[in-house]
Amino acid sequence: MLAEQKEPVQAESTTDADFDFKFLADILKKSYVDLKQLNEYRNLILTEHALYGLDETEIAKVITSATDISTNRFDAEKMKALVSEQFERTAMTVNAVENKASVQAPVEDSSDTAALTAPEQELVKAASAYDPIDFLQGIKQATGGFVTAGEQRILRQLVSRQLFSTATVNIMIYYILNDMKLPTLNKNLVDTMANDWSRSKVQTPQDALLEIHRHQENASSRGPRRNTPAKSVETLPDWAKEGYQPKASEQSLSKTELDELNQQLAELEKRNTEKGGQ
Repeated sequence: MLAEQKEPVQAESTTDADFDFKFLADILKKSYVDLKQLNEYRNLILTEHALYGLDETEIAKVITSATDISTNRFDAEKMKALVSEQFERTAMTVNAVENKASVQAPVEDSSDTAALTAPEQELVKAASAYDPIDFLQGIKQATGGFVTAGEQRILRQLVSRQLFSTATVNIMIYYILNDMKLPTLNKNLVDTMANDWSRSKVQTPQDALLEIHRHQENASSRGPRRNTPAKSVETLPDWAKEGYQPKASEQSLSKTELDELNQQLAELEKRNTEKGGQ
C-alpha cells in the first residue's frame, strides 16, 4: 500500500551539506513510506548518517524496513535497533575500520596544528578519516575488546546534539580509551567532557587535543594525583596509521593450521565416542 500523500523532505541546511535529503526522498518515492514523517525525524537520520557513515541509499533501506507496510508508520526505535544490529553483524565478520571510509569532508589545516606533536598530528588525520563507530571499533579490535550496545547509545546521543564534528568526537573516544586506559566509554564521563569542551568552544580535533593539554597542565599545577593520564598520544596505534594492512595471520587460519585443528577435533570426537560406548 503506497502512501497517498507525498510531501518533499525539507531542503538541506548548511549543517548537513554532506547528506542529500532530496536524493533520499527520490529513492523513497515509490515505496510505502510516508515522506511527510521524515521531516519529523530529520535529526535522527543525520545522527545515524554521521555516527555510522550510512549514505542515502543505506538510510533509505533502513527506513523502509522500519516502516509498517500496513499503516505506513515509521518506527524510529526500530530504525535505531536495525542500524545497531547491522553494525554488530558487520563487526563480527569483517574489519569495519578497513572496509568503510568516512564520507565527511577532511578537517582543514589549522594554525593550532603547529602546537601538536607529530603523533598527535597523525591522530588528527586518523580521526578525520573514520566515522565514530568505525574509529571505536578500530581501538577495540586493537586491544581485543568489542563495541558494546551501551557505547553505541552513548555515541548516538553525543552526535545527535551536534556539538562537535565527528573527528572531534573521535579524539574524545581516543582520549578516554587510550590515554585514560578505560575499557569502555562511560556516559557520565562523556557527558562531562562534552560539557567542558562545549564551554571551552572546542570545534576541531586540534582544539580538542589542545584542550586536553590544558586540562593536564592544570591538573599538574594542582599537585600530583593518582591515576593521572600520561600526556596525550605518545604513540599512534598501528590500525590508525596511513597505509596499514593487517597481517594475514590476523585475518584467518592458514590451511595447515586449519587441517591440524580439524584433525584434533576428529580425534577428540573419536575418544568421546569410545568413552560413550564403554
